[in-house]
Amino acid sequence: MKRWWNEYLTALRKSYKYSRNRMCAMWRQQKEDVELRNTATFPPIKKAGMEGDFATEDHDIVRELLQAFSPALPPCEQEENVLASYNELLSEPIAKHKVKTAVFRASPDKAPERNDLLAQV
Repeated sequence: MKRWWNEYLTALRKSYKYSRNRMCAMWRQQKEDVELRNTATFPPIKKAGMEGDFATEDHDIVRELLQAFSPALPPCEQEENVLASYNELLSEPIAKHKVKTAVFRASPDKAPERNDLLAQV
């Protein structure tokens, strides 16, 4: 060991080498991940309802998969008598004592609205 070299400098060199090697390994792994991400694509899939037509672009494949696994919802059919009963409810005035009874019937630690203010004051 040289006269000016001591144990502190040895520990410092080991720490530096460990950090440097770790950073190099992380950099190499990140570079490989980017290269893999750039080469990864979906395999071509057959388009629904079309003979011999395949989706090869990523955005077309994603659209086909979304249509296959999450189809559009059917239209909602409203009944006329339900709508009329809602209109009747809206036209009737609400008494103050009914509102007060409904609010105080709720648990005091529950929030009646989205503003998270509790019923208990």
